[in-house]
Amino acid sequence: EVYDDKVWNSHTEHLIKKFGYGHDYKELYGKYTGSCAIIGMGPSRSCLTTRKLAIPSFAINRAAVEYPEATYWVAHDPTSLLHLGDKVNGRIPLITYGYNVYREHWDKRGQREVFFYDILDDPNRSIYKPLYWNESGFGLALSLVHRLGFSRIYVIGIDMTTGGYVSYAMPEDEMLRQHEAVAKRIKKMFSDEEKPKWNDGKSLDIIDLGAGNLPLPHENPENAPIWL
Repeated sequence: EVYDDKVWNSHTEHLIKKFGYGHDYKELYGKYTGSCAIIGMGPSRSCLTTRKLAIPSFAINRAAVEYPEATYWVAHDPTSLLHLGDKVNGRIPLITYGYNVYREHWDKRGQREVFFYDILDDPNRSIYKPLYWNESGFGLALSLVHRLGFSRIYVIGIDMTTGGYVSYAMPEDEMLRQHEAVAKRIKKMFSDEEKPKWNDGKSLDIIDLGAGNLPLPHENPENAPIWL
């Protein structure tokens, strides 16, 4: 088979061989059970200011700077890798879309553990189809934690607002426009049409500890059994 260069260069096995380091994110499959948290940059992440999580956590992009106790840093945006790599706690493993690393020549060899995923992979070459991709970090992170084995996901800082964000690559008006579009895509991912693309039929409890704008059950963070 002949693959487009971009697709081929995004395959995890190619990247691991090219860089001489890193892991396929599927090595983490089945490692976890129970609860985890996905952390975004919305204002509701303020609940983490005075307390720490007692469950594994996946911080998206700059949220890993704001919550340095995160278990994993999930970043699919090359600007996050370039601008935040030296600001995110070095002990936090990075889970990232491999082609962005390849394209940006992001070479932090030996500085942190890296797991590559592939949103362009041919489903016939994977254990599962590629991670769900709706151009939002949350959609991808939710697909990821679902596959790793978690059955209850607490969502913090995914508020469907435009506050709290910084863009390194675009003017503010374009950033706001894109966030509005992403908010629509996030709502759509819970529709009957989209949900099967990231949920393979497993029972999954997703609880919004944020602003309550997600189409999910909402809970006051004070009442969630997730804190140290």
